[in-house]
Amino acid sequence: MNMNTGNVCLAALGLVLGLLFVTEVNGQPPREYAPRNKAYTEDSEPLKEALRKQLAWELRSLDRTGRSKAVVDAVRESFRRNTKGLLRMVDNRAFLKNDTLQYWVDTVMSTVAIRNAVPRMPVRTLILRAPVANAICFSEGTFVVTTGLLAGIRTEDELAFALAHELAHYSLEHARKSAFYKAEKKVAKKLQKTTTKILSDDDAIQENLDTLRSLVYTISRYSRRDELQADSLGLMYMKKAGYRPEAAYTALLLLDSVGQSPERLGLRLFEPFQIKSYPFQDYWLAPRPSMYSSRREGPIFAADSVLSHPEAAARLAALPWQYVVGTAPDAPAYVRSTIALAEFKNVEAAINTTALDYALLQALRLKHAYPQHDYPTAAISRILLQLVRLRGSVSHVKFVPAYVQYYSQELRMVNTFLHNLQIGELGELAFNFLNNRDNFNPASREHYFLLWHICDLTGRPEVAGKVKANYVTRFGKDDVYSKLKSGPMNAPLGGPLQELWSGEYRFPHAHRD
Repeated sequence: MNMNTGNVCLAALGLVLGLLFVTEVNGQPPREYAPRNKAYTEDSEPLKEALRKQLAWELRSLDRTGRSKAVVDAVRESFRRNTKGLLRMVDNRAFLKNDTLQYWVDTVMSTVAIRNAVPRMPVRTLILRAPVANAICFSEGTFVVTTGLLAGIRTEDELAFALAHELAHYSLEHARKSAFYKAEKKVAKKLQKTTTKILSDDDAIQENLDTLRSLVYTISRYSRRDELQADSLGLMYMKKAGYRPEAAYTALLLLDSVGQSPERLGLRLFEPFQIKSYPFQDYWLAPRPSMYSSRREGPIFAADSVLSHPEAAARLAALPWQYVVGTAPDAPAYVRSTIALAEFKNVEAAINTTALDYALLQALRLKHAYPQHDYPTAAISRILLQLVRLRGSVSHVKFVPAYVQYYSQELRMVNTFLHNLQIGELGELAFNFLNNRDNFNPASREHYFLLWHICDLTGRPEVAGKVKANYVTRFGKDDVYSKLKSGPMNAPLGGPLQELWSGEYRFPHAHRD
């Protein structure tokens, strides 16, 4: 099948998926979701084979460029490295498999692409389990959006702008032109050495993050001219597809700062830690020295606008003035529900990528939105427990970065909070937070699991014994009971216990105060 035929088939498939999704959600908007912590893994051969075939087609297409053999060979090697990076990320469970989120993303992408009859149809869109809002376009037609982007937007129009912007990059062949430019400047050899070093890391989580950094730098770091062109064409795309172009402004604001959110809670973020048995201390939020705001450092990106979409301020200023005003209409119920699912998934992504300050910020926001839901309480407890284990170790700064130049105001507050807490205070806060009738749910296995480990870590053997006895009374000696033993938690760090709690949590219908 040639590429043109494949593009037509893709367009038809995208339209069918979109129609199925719209019919389903308009008929009866889903109100609950059971998280299935699935990811593409080393067993996902169909996806990996599709990526390899797409690479083969892309490599063949380079023969028709008329460039010198040396330049073409350098570009070929660059494309091979990029595909290798994607394949390794698939093996390392970096990409989320969730039908609800995938349908939504595919529907918006196919709507924008089909209604604009774009010259190059998108091949696939993958959802990356990364908490920072970002979207990336690869030269061979693979698009990546992060859980951070899906969780941070508030309307479908904002998603449409992010996708339309990347689709514009693809239509204008910015990634391919950038690859040729770099090859001609003889920097491909240097990039190869850097990327090879990054991809040799044995740790899967760190490898995912390093690989993504490399891909962002080598593929998607466009010039200001390219960004403004993609913004301009992207605005045309989204408007023709029926989306509100005004959403471009709020979408760019989201991309401009790590941890940005339209809901500004301020000090209300820390209300869950206002506990009578362990009063909140003002010095926990005392500002840190200004030097920590003077350079960027972080587990994933300093800021999307700095690494893959430079100079967001200039892009905001270039927007037509009429797109900077106006109030967005309320999103439909199915969009709010889907964004709510993305918010929950994004906490899991932040924990799994060890961005624990960001994870705590998102978990506290969920606790505010869904105070009676088990998952935010479990996530907060799990983050605090992990920080108790890490406090004082050299790896602590990998989980809670010292430098916060591009952090949003609320993320800086959470980062400051975690740096100011001493190890003993972290343990006491974790215990008193979970051992509280407003937070602990006796019907939740994970709440027992986490409370037992907190008691074990903070030297409370008598309380730990009571927790264990109460667990047996309610649930019996099941698989979770066997994990109530001293030492590291017998479960991976990351959201609810992924095997044991695959169907326990129910995601509520989205609502806002």
